[in-house]
Amino acid sequence: MANESNLIPFSQRTPEERKAMAAKGNETIARNKKLRSELQFAAKAILSMPPAKVITNSKGKFHLKDKIKEMFPEFHDGALSNRTAILYILMRASLKGNMRAVEILLNLAGEYEPAQDSRKPPDYKQNLLVMVNQIMGGK
Repeated sequence: MANESNLIPFSQRTPEERKAMAAKGNETIARNKKLRSELQFAAKAILSMPPAKVITNSKGKFHLKDKIKEMFPEFHDGALSNRTAILYILMRASLKGNMRAVEILLNLAGEYEPAQDSRKPPDYKQNLLVMVNQIMGGK
């Protein structure tokens, strides 16, 4: 608990103190906004870059571009980026039964609406049935 004798209510501060405190708050907000903007720019730049040629996982090394072209033959080299690599990884995980990957992939595609109250933990089986029905044109 704070030592109440050290706390001075904002209403009892002088106008100069209030102005100085507001200026500090504005500086902090501007600095954080600039950092977020720089991070977002860097993330977009990284996602736009072509993916690494060779990826190492627990099973060894594999050529990511070859794997993506194998799954999506209509992609040409110019369309391959780290974004497509992430989508490829999500697609692989969803085909293996990872319901969270299915949810993320459908959400990215704009084809997913949660079927329940967002405050409750997700029921992936029920959500999958709703997603499949949405995609197939059902309810």
